[in-house]
Amino acid sequence: MTPVKKTLLLYRSKDIPHSFREKFLNYGYRQVPCPLSACIYSIFTINNETFNFWTHFIPFLVSVYKISNIPYNFKFISWPLLAYSFSCSGLFLVSSLAHMLAVRNATFRHICWFHDYAAICFYSVGVSIAYDFCLNNHIKGIEIDKNWNIFSSEFILCVTLCSFVALYMACITRCTTVRFRYFFRVISFGLPWYFGVHYFLTYWMRGNLLENLEKYRVQVSPYIMHNVWLVIGAIFHVAKFPESSFSKSFPGICII
Repeated sequence: MTPVKKTLLLYRSKDIPHSFREKFLNYGYRQVPCPLSACIYSIFTINNETFNFWTHFIPFLVSVYKISNIPYNFKFISWPLLAYSFSCSGLFLVSSLAHMLAVRNATFRHICWFHDYAAICFYSVGVSIAYDFCLNNHIKGIEIDKNWNIFSSEFILCVTLCSFVALYMACITRCTTVRFRYFFRVISFGLPWYFGVHYFLTYWMRGNLLENLEKYRVQVSPYIMHNVWLVIGAIFHVAKFPESSFSKSFPGICII
């Protein structure tokens, strides 16, 4: 018996429900609703979510590998690092699964993106915990503040509350009847970013951060690159690049 070659049918935007369409993309959509087996198979083919899935899933694998090689001793200093590590890896994993499974059906699509937004907010809290512990100690001129904890930090409390607000705003943008959806979407992503980086930027602009970091031989480049990549990602998201420029010549790319 001749084996049958399994293929994934791709559809044009006019052939799928309006809520599943992406701006500037006319072709490369998976079927709606899509069975679970087809969703899994689709990540190994070229469609409008292939690039999204692998650019999230590969960083997840890299982050897990790096986390597994960190010598955790589960003492006081390990907890901020654990919070940051799990928030990073969790964000990449949840986002990759959301891009893979978002075409199961209309309800499941909303559930996927709600979890994706929650992972972004969880990431902002994890970053704030690491920044508050590391930078605050160095700014004070000490290596470890034994009295530090997440419940006594007003900064972390503020970030957590703002993350819930950002999560709510991001979720309501899934509703087509909400006015100023795009504005709320930008604010919902901008709030976690601002509180995640403002600690570093505030003291950097004051000029006393670099001196304290160099005193304890802390590398500044990871903080800078973290902010640079966040800004680049925001530009790609707002500009809808590259799908806005190559939607006809390369329909297999879609960045969200």
